[in-house]
Amino acid sequence: LDIPEGALPDWSDAWFDLWRRRFEDARTGLLEQRGAALEAAGHPAAARQIALRLLGLRPTDESVHLRLMRLMVAEGDLAGARQQFERCHQLLADE
Repeated sequence: LDIPEGALPDWSDAWFDLWRRRFEDARTGLLEQRGAALEAAGHPAAARQIALRLLGLRPTDESVHLRLMRLMVAEGDLAGARQQFERCHQLLADE
């Protein structure tokens, strides 16, 4: 199942806002489910790619940062996990 990338058209009509939110919520939910399934199946590299997509959609979501760090550790990328922690810490401090 392909989960679409990109945004919906930038229509400014108020009626479209609800549909845009529904689409983004559905896409995010599917990505979360796929990432969790890949992680549970022992595929941290694939799950990491999903986490990066989620991070692009929700850059201030601490749970996505934590998942990404956990996946990096599972792959043995301790330096990357530490760098991700620092990015998350800085991003949240700036908010």
